[in-house]
Amino acid sequence: MSAKSLLPVSVLFNVLLLGVAVRLWTTRPVPAEPASAALASTTTPLALRPADRKPRPPALTNTVMQRVDWRAVESEDYKKYIANLRSIGCPEETIRDIITADVNKLFEARRREITGAGTNKFQFWKSGATARSLDEERVKQFQTLAKEKRDLLRELLGIETGDPQDALAALTSQITDALGFLPPDRQAQLLELEQRYAARLAKFSGQTNAEAVASVRALRSEKEAELIKLLSPEERETYDLTTSRTAATMRSQLGDFNPNEQEFRDIFKARRQLDEEVRSNAAPGDPASSDRREAALLKAYNEIHKALGDDRWNDYRSAREWTAGSALRQVAEAANIPKADALKVPDIRDAARGQVLQLRANPTLSDPQRQAAFDAVRDATRGEILRVLGPAAGATYLSHPTTRTWMEDLGRSQRP
Repeated sequence: MSAKSLLPVSVLFNVLLLGVAVRLWTTRPVPAEPASAALASTTTPLALRPADRKPRPPALTNTVMQRVDWRAVESEDYKKYIANLRSIGCPEETIRDIITADVNKLFEARRREITGAGTNKFQFWKSGATARSLDEERVKQFQTLAKEKRDLLRELLGIETGDPQDALAALTSQITDALGFLPPDRQAQLLELEQRYAARLAKFSGQTNAEAVASVRALRSEKEAELIKLLSPEERETYDLTTSRTAATMRSQLGDFNPNEQEFRDIFKARRQLDEEVRSNAAPGDPASSDRREAALLKAYNEIHKALGDDRWNDYRSAREWTAGSALRQVAEAANIPKADALKVPDIRDAARGQVLQLRANPTLSDPQRQAAFDAVRDATRGEILRVLGPAAGATYLSHPTTRTWMEDLGRSQRP
């Protein structure tokens, strides 16, 4: 396995993490009462009422300005507010800063209304979920909000603005949703940690030499030690269930299985162990390493089957094997073979793989005996597939390139 495959986050995820971390560190608290009315005119109320504002010390050196009663200057009407500031000689740059800060605070409150920050639990067990899946309607809401903000600032101050955070709002909200089980300050610490290690791991991207693999493993161990200090065991489990590569891969592969929360946790437990064993046995070109990885896969299947029970295991197997482009589905549908019958083939295949692994690990067999045993497993597997799918459909399935690959492997006493 290459060092590249061990990177914990993708480039896109790192970009989004950066945006979220900046916002978490720099955004001030939002008013308790969100302003949800559309800013359709210049008479829009301020984010904070004058009576609730704390006087802002002006960036002026004139002693007269320092004695101004700022409560008397502030107004609920933006245009009047700006006029009052100008009437006392407030510099235009200071006016822009004050008004922009108020507008940003008001629109941040409206953005939180869209995201439902802190109110919606990310359902990590949902098939296809990506930290609150991005949908077209949600994107449109954020785009509309960003346009209203630009239009208001243009009308009030005559300036063109383009806040990158507005453009990234829909995407970054996915990340913050996934981390909603942590308070904001802990979210920021976690995101900073992820960015730091992503940058260090990126140095080894694409490198497969032993030194690079060892360096990546050392970095992963170092990161793990920091995560243990930062997160409680319960928080770490939730973090892995929402953001880990294993969990993301599972959600993308579950298809129509639609597990409940406990089923997802059971599958995740087996799959995470599998991924850890695969990483620890990463030795390209080593036949024994390949056998250990395949044994770990079969072990994970058995554990998932045991945890789900027969009926739900069949549903899980169906979601994994009965995809639109699979050779098995194409052949079965063309021959009108019932789905339940066709899905016996993966069980036949995996049983044969298990037998082959046992034979390779058996030191008591001579080379001729070993090869004869492998030939017998391969021939028996071929016969079972022809029996389940029928002679014509079975022959078509066995001739598919993917099927030929694993069938040929059944006949090898050693991997190439």
